[in-house]
Amino acid sequence: MNKIIQINDWLFNMGATALLRLDKSNSIKVDANRLEVPIEWIEGLPERLFTYLIQKYSRGENTVNWLVKMKDYAKSNSNEESKKEQERYKDATKRFLSTVKESMQKVIKYFPDEIDITENLEKKCELAVEMKDFEELVKTIDEIKLILLRSDINEKLTLNYVKAMILAPASGQVSFLNVTKNKMTREEQQNLFFRDFIEPIILENTLRNLLKEANQEELQSFLHQSEYLIAKEWRKEHKKVKEVEISWFERYPKCAALGNEWGTLPYEEKMFMPLGSTSLNDRWDGQESNIQMISPLARLLLFLSPLGCVNYKKKMHNTMDENVFAFLHIEGDCLETLERNNSFSSIIKAENSLVDALQGTHKKQLKVEDEKRMATVLVEWCTESKVKKTLLEYRWIEEKFYLYVLNEDYISKIFPSSFREQLIQQHLRNYDTKMILQNELYEQLRKGNLRNTFSVKQGLIIRELMMGGKNMSTEKGKNLTDQMYNTGFSLRKALTGDGSTEQVTEQYKAPISKKLDSTIYRILNAAKSGNRKLFFELVIRLNILAGRKVSKEFTQCLDSTIVNDAKFSTISLAFVAGLMGVNSNKGEKENGENN
Repeated sequence: MNKIIQINDWLFNMGATALLRLDKSNSIKVDANRLEVPIEWIEGLPERLFTYLIQKYSRGENTVNWLVKMKDYAKSNSNEESKKEQERYKDATKRFLSTVKESMQKVIKYFPDEIDITENLEKKCELAVEMKDFEELVKTIDEIKLILLRSDINEKLTLNYVKAMILAPASGQVSFLNVTKNKMTREEQQNLFFRDFIEPIILENTLRNLLKEANQEELQSFLHQSEYLIAKEWRKEHKKVKEVEISWFERYPKCAALGNEWGTLPYEEKMFMPLGSTSLNDRWDGQESNIQMISPLARLLLFLSPLGCVNYKKKMHNTMDENVFAFLHIEGDCLETLERNNSFSSIIKAENSLVDALQGTHKKQLKVEDEKRMATVLVEWCTESKVKKTLLEYRWIEEKFYLYVLNEDYISKIFPSSFREQLIQQHLRNYDTKMILQNELYEQLRKGNLRNTFSVKQGLIIRELMMGGKNMSTEKGKNLTDQMYNTGFSLRKALTGDGSTEQVTEQYKAPISKKLDSTIYRILNAAKSGNRKLFFELVIRLNILAGRKVSKEFTQCLDSTIVNDAKFSTISLAFVAGLMGVNSNKGEKENGENN
């Protein structure tokens, strides 16, 4: 007997992806967005799920790897010849010792008999760090490895971590995720998961089969003995009945997510935290029929949804890093969704870069025929139940995003990486990157001879292409950004009398450079405020000073019917980027990598 799951929403596609990741035996049959899951496979899910969680998120293994990394980093800076090395060594050893202490405290909390061993290991680490005895530190890490990778200890620490950091953001404190269940054994938690999530699916499946067979004796036996929600409701209304009316069960609505299932549970935030809404909001006018209902199977998919995502740290609104879950949704194709997210996950883990991850996953899409292009949606979400905070963002990834924004000819030359990631996030939201590029120019103007305006130029080229760059090309066939950047750079050469780098120290600038930087500030302010007249006047003054002709693109800026606001931003910012360029392209790229 198979359960049919028809996926029509990204929320449940995350859960379907999780099911396919858990299916190491390939028991689930997939046809486009339709999954056939054997009921026996669902019955064995608790054991399969817990084994997967322990293997994938092993806290013992991850902690040991982290300790080795910090030890190596401390060793490479142990000479402490410079102030920077001293700070690095101090930071590495501090993080090493704090990790050891935290890990040992968690061991003691659940395995108090190990207190003597853990205290001894802490003292050994402290002494080895104090003496800078890295050979002894290696031996101690091996001892720590033995205790952290012990089966019972690793299982306990890993499950507690996964429940708090991976599963709870989606489901809160339900079932075995509740912190009061942390001291339970693995078997006890598996049984609790089976009771709360798997048993309702099995019981509903049994009831539906009995209704199809219309066997009154077996049907009454089930309804009188079962603790399933529907059976309890039936018993309340039928205390003395000799025959079960099949039509009575038609009162249950269809599941809002899976149309072939009954909707018996309210579709609200306690089922999936990012929804941020309760069923009370749906029946604000007193109409209970407005409440969206889902089935136990849909609830299981929502519970497993974080396992279908990629999670990573992301800075949110200039605050501290948040643990964010991201998912690439492919409409109508579960296997393609699985492949794309597996690729996304592996590249994020290896490169820790959203740019590299999106580039890598798109390579798998290129094999799709043009007439069957699949739409991709990047969904990012995170929750913080303690402060009632939820973030949920959808980003529709169009073909031009892959062609232009992730084009290695442009994006790979943008530094620093934080600036590059800002541009990517803005383009994902289909926002104009003008403000980010302007702020970067202000930032670079403060850096003297260490400027990297070449990266701004690359960002402007991407912006131009995303806004219809072919229509903004000049008569000479070049894109507008390139032409205006070269115009600004040539003007700087004429004014400073040097073609590439100014032969001055970082602390000193020739008077013409000081005057030029002052004018650049005014030009940039005019560009930012959209003051075309002032921008044109300042450009004319510089050209007269250099004895050069004024390009016709500048004169056209005064006519908004010829040059719209988007085009004016491209002309002005590209020109300023070139005018600020104190190094050759190669030199600027090197500076950018170090910024």
